[in-house]
Amino acid sequence: MFIHKRNTFLIAILAVYCNGITPLCNDIYLPSLQSIAHTYHTHHVTWMISIFLFGLAVMQLIFGPISDFFGRKKTQVVSLMLVFTGSILIVFSPYFSILLLGRLLQSIGCCGLLINGFAIIRDSFQQEARVKVLGIYLGLLSFMPAAAPMIGSIVANYGVWQLDFMIIASLSLFFLLIITTNFQESMLQTNTQALNLKPLFVTYKNLLSNSQYLRYCLISCLSYSALFTFLACSPYLLIGFLKCTALEYGYIMIIVATAFLIIGFNIATIIKVIPQKTLLAIAGLFMMLGSVLLYTWNHFSQPSLVSVILPLYLIYIAIGLLRATASALALDCTNSKNAGSASALFGFISFIGASLAANLGPFAGSHPIHLALIVFAFGMSILVLALSLLCRRSQP
Repeated sequence: MFIHKRNTFLIAILAVYCNGITPLCNDIYLPSLQSIAHTYHTHHVTWMISIFLFGLAVMQLIFGPISDFFGRKKTQVVSLMLVFTGSILIVFSPYFSILLLGRLLQSIGCCGLLINGFAIIRDSFQQEARVKVLGIYLGLLSFMPAAAPMIGSIVANYGVWQLDFMIIASLSLFFLLIITTNFQESMLQTNTQALNLKPLFVTYKNLLSNSQYLRYCLISCLSYSALFTFLACSPYLLIGFLKCTALEYGYIMIIVATAFLIIGFNIATIIKVIPQKTLLAIAGLFMMLGSVLLYTWNHFSQPSLVSVILPLYLIYIAIGLLRATASALALDCTNSKNAGSASALFGFISFIGASLAANLGPFAGSHPIHLALIVFAFGMSILVLALSLLCRRSQP
């Protein structure tokens, strides 16, 4: 099972699964978003989402080499300290600008946890065990975006939004104690050349000149943009416009997020039946269909939870298909030597688009029709890119 026996199975698993903090940081406070805006008298509360995604995007480009150079344990310890510090800063922040600084520190720390999670699995487990551990790991990452708003909705009922970030601080401190006292470095040998940035930038330049790889990155960027447009607008749409309670908001987020779980458990079977490039086009059509349904249903009748949730479920299915397929195809068209860099650049492009799209939250949340128009534009762009990839394949 193990490549080496430096860590017990439990300690290795805990070192990996502490990355569950990342989706918790991103989603737990969403039910309290309007309360935070009221506390700081700001109309820019969605910047909390944007700055987190921006930090997550930019740091992906360099955290891989940092982890290879300093080792997994040191990187994991520093990452957890950053999450803890950022969370405490948010809890006691007197100004919105200080809160945003805390969110930036959180995002940098979460990026380290995200990069290290996959790296520790690769370092510690043999191939057969690695697949099983990775499957559970990805399942956790799929479940947490559904569970986090539910936890946040319970907190929102007490009217103390700072408790969300106290929970994150407590978890990061718990994992920090485990890593510092029990986890042994999982790398057999660190890479002393990892921080030589010139070859790294040359690799990024070569990847960006690969038009096929770039199109997959853009498809992923658009799918993440659709996802985070909804996440940013969901408190405005569900709590503000449709007058849901905080608990009802949490239940709704769990319902729509089950689409990710269904796709995650069935994607291997789906791609055996449908070619992956064709699947991208189908997913783009699903996203457009969901947005058209969302528009027409809420244009010709009184908006309701049913008229919003059912079309959104179809959109979530499309996003689940796109995230899984685009990432696999992007890495397939690169060689193994630059797979790590390709993965980092892919994540950067995906999250940088999402960070910009999150600013559409207040407008998209003012009426379901607004959300429908934005998602339709994303879906149509995805379809165009997917069709261009299919046409390229069909050319002699």
